[in-house]
Order: sequence, then structure tokens, then C-alpha cells
Amino acid sequence: MNDDDEISLLQTRIRQAIDLIGGSVAEMSRRSDVPATTIQSYLSAQRSEPGVLKLAKMARAAGVPLEWLATGQGEMLPGQKTAETLVNTYREEIDTVRFGVVYAAVEAVFNELKSAAAPEFRGEASALIYESLRYIEGEAEFRGGLMGQVNRLRRELREK
Repeated sequence: MNDDDEISLLQTRIRQAIDLIGGSVAEMSRRSDVPATTIQSYLSAQRSEPGVLKLAKMARAAGVPLEWLATGQGEMLPGQKTAETLVNTYREEIDTVRFGVVYAAVEAVFNELKSAAAPEFRGEASALIYESLRYIEGEAEFRGGLMGQVNRLRRELREK
């Protein structure tokens, strides 16, 4: 992998960290005490790679491991299942119709609240909600459970 590819991947991880705390460079700056202009320069590749201290501050602010932010090694959110993990685990068992209903409901909440969350985060939320509902047998029970999960997501997003 060349240096440009590594910088591009680092930029992606920084964006993901920013998305975890609401999607705002200003919020990352406030939480990490790294100037917003500096963060923006990392995202636009106007500045070389951030130093360890700035990466550590941003990692701490987003609640992700420094190793993951700096290198991509390890898990972004240790101990939490990611959408990719869930899809790989349940690839054979996914009810695509129900997953589609969950995804549409999650998208509707993000759109309703005009959230700037990255598509990866939206997919992650959909996968986690789907997992919590996947063994519900009846359609009415599934829809009721989905309504509860969607309302919880809406409250969490409003609190951010």
C-alpha cells in the first residue's frame, strides 16, 4: 500500500470517529482540544499525518482505541458487534424483507432528524436493531418491537 492509500484510510477513520460524536468537526475539536482547522486539514490532506498526541486526543474524544484510529488495526468499538460482523455471522439466516423494513425505518429516523451520520453508521444501527428483532415470530410483534427500537434510536439521536 502506498502513502496516499494509507492517508486516505486514515482520513476515513478520522471521519468515522467524527461521525461517532455527531458528525461535526467543530464537536470533535471541542471534545479533543484539537483545532478545527487542523482536523479539517487532515481530512482534506492539506497537512501530513497527525502526530500521536493529536490522534490520541481525537481517539479519546470519540471513544475509540488509538491503535484503531492510527493504524486501522483492532476494532473500532471493542466489544460491540459491527454490521460487517453481523452480516458475516448471519449471512445465511438474514430475512432480507425484514432487514429492508428495519433499514427503511432507520433511514426515516435519520432523515427526519436531518442527521449527518455516515451511511456506515446508519447500516450499523440497522444491523443492530435487526439482530435484536430477528427471532420474533409474528409480524405484529416484529413491527411493535421495531417501533420501540426506532423510538429509542430517535431519542438517542436527539440527545446528541
